This record gives sequence, structure tokens and C-alpha cells, in this order.
Amino acid sequence: MIAANANTVFKAMDFDAENKLVAYAASNNVLILDPFHETPSPVEGSAPLATPKVLFGLTGHTTRINAV
Repeated sequence: MIAANANTVFKAMDFDAENKLVAYAASNNVLILDPFHETPSPVEGSAPLATPKVLFGLTGHTTRINAV
């Protein structure tokens, strides 16, 4: 599991309405989040749960990222 807080700068996050993904800066990484990721419900026969999930991270920057 990958999780991190967003950097506290104005342009540290962007949303793609077509793919419904969020890209955000977290320290010196850019993380790609699927806010509508569906996980199976623990109750049999119930609808899947919408659970946000970080799909992957883009690493390689040596300093804090200030814009995405």
C-alpha cells in the first residue's frame, strides 16, 4: 500500500475528469490516486465499496515537488 499526504502548496494536485484520477505531490514523489476504486464488500451480495487507492508513484525527484 502506498499512502502519503499532499504537499501544502497551491498547485500540488490535479484531477483528470476523463479518467477520474488524481495526481498529487507528496514530498519528492507524484502519486496517482483512483478515488473511485471499488473493493469487494465484506457482506455477501452487497454492492462493492468505493475505497480510494493510490495506484502508483512517480519517483526520481531529489527535492520537494511544488506543482503537478
